[in-house]
Amino acid sequence: MGRKIAKRTAESMRKPPDDSWVDHFLSHLEGLSRSSHTIAAYRHDLATFQQFCTDKKLVLLQATTAEIETFLEQEGAQNKTSRSVARTRSALSSFYKYALKRSAVTSNPCEDLHPAKTHKPTPIVHTEKAIERLLDVPGPRKGLAPHKSWYQVPFRDRAILEVMYATGIRVSELSQLQLSDVESDLTEIQVIGKGRKSRRIPLTSSAQKALERYLLRPRPILAAQTEIPPEEVFLSNTGRALSRHAIKKIVQKHALRAGLENLHPHSLRHAFASHLVQNGADLRSVQELLGHSDIRTAEWYARLFHPGKQDHHRTHHPRE
Repeated sequence: MGRKIAKRTAESMRKPPDDSWVDHFLSHLEGLSRSSHTIAAYRHDLATFQQFCTDKKLVLLQATTAEIETFLEQEGAQNKTSRSVARTRSALSSFYKYALKRSAVTSNPCEDLHPAKTHKPTPIVHTEKAIERLLDVPGPRKGLAPHKSWYQVPFRDRAILEVMYATGIRVSELSQLQLSDVESDLTEIQVIGKGRKSRRIPLTSSAQKALERYLLRPRPILAAQTEIPPEEVFLSNTGRALSRHAIKKIVQKHALRAGLENLHPHSLRHAFASHLVQNGADLRSVQELLGHSDIRTAEWYARLFHPGKQDHHRTHHPRE
């Protein structure tokens, strides 16, 4: 009798979950303050794997290491990048780790996966002259009245480009930057990065001038286009906060006008770090300014070390 009960208990633990298991896991990530973009990506990856399980008549909580290997190989064969497959692998591993802690599975099948083969292409680093060319692109529009919202856009765009290059800020971080995150004297900004971790980054004198000019007149005019203006620093011509996608389009538009077809928003982050190092800043300081938790993720920039993060920023940034 005892054996039958134990068998039924074990079988109940191996029963396939409904979508609530995945929902609980994603809610758990939200509780850990994981970014909305990460959660959306994990939701997509898990849904794709669930569909794979359905097609193969498999059960999510009973999937084996071999079956997950087959799924990941299938993903790679569909021309998905190695980084995309690595993220899917991470999503599955995190999900099964969550399920294991709650006794929904007896082991994490992802622990025995073959080591991931990822190829990280070396990012293109644009020269200081190329970045200067980009920053000089936004300018006042002819034929528009200064009090019109569209007239303010170039001043906003110049401030966006200057701040991104001055700080190495991610597009997602810039889109969430609020007025309260900017020091009153415009010397630095507070950035909320991955994992809700906060860091303070100095602004170059060039970025301060561009941001001050935008905040004094253009932003109030843009904010007046909506009844309740948002707290975000950078607004659209209709007064709403700029989305990540909108900021990317702004950067790429000006990059094309500057003749820099291969420059994308993250290029400014690479340029920020590379130019600091090339001008003598140390890797540890650059790592902290970028908001990287592990110095190995920034090691390709340089192998130097000197104390004084803020001093190094002000001494070695080419826009100072």
